[in-house]
Amino acid sequence: MKQLDYYEVKNLKQAKVLSDDLRMRIISMFRDDKPRTAKQVADELELPASKVHYHVKELEKLGLLILIDTKINGGIVEKYYLPIAKNIRIRLSRTEGEGIHEFHEQSQIINSTLREFRNSFLKSIEEARKNEEFFKPLFFQMKQTLTNEDRDELYNELKSLSEKWNEKMNQKTASEGNGEEYNLFLSFHKIID
Repeated sequence: MKQLDYYEVKNLKQAKVLSDDLRMRIISMFRDDKPRTAKQVADELELPASKVHYHVKELEKLGLLILIDTKINGGIVEKYYLPIAKNIRIRLSRTEGEGIHEFHEQSQIINSTLREFRNSFLKSIEEARKNEEFFKPLFFQMKQTLTNEDRDELYNELKSLSEKWNEKMNQKTASEGNGEEYNLFLSFHKIID
């Protein structure tokens, strides 16, 4: 199987697998698009091979890591993996997560995603400070009182913007992918006191 440019996680089982911090770190190891074995990932993360191998198998079982190549090295079969896609996004439907168990799993996924975003954002701020870069990371938060019509209009604009850029990135070929990677986190929700 060939690695895709883009993959959208739409089911709770796949999203739950990604809610584990170590699994997110494993997926992140492949940002350079270089296939690795579970042992190589373990060595880079400085973790026991057996622990990483278990998580790699879980990621493979749900189709989030794919087997790219196998090689025989000294009588040992080495399996080389890549993520299913260069860009993996989580988008759960509104119908999923209606039970208490599913709600708890969604909460874990949200917490893991927020933690990953927070860590990435803080590293980006620190790097911009060290290098006195022109581009500064942007963190924008606003609270607004909206009518139902305003809410719907803003929601649709944000959704449209997100879909426009997803489509634009999906149309790019690997040869055009010579830019730098950026993280975008978008949330729109009602404040419940």
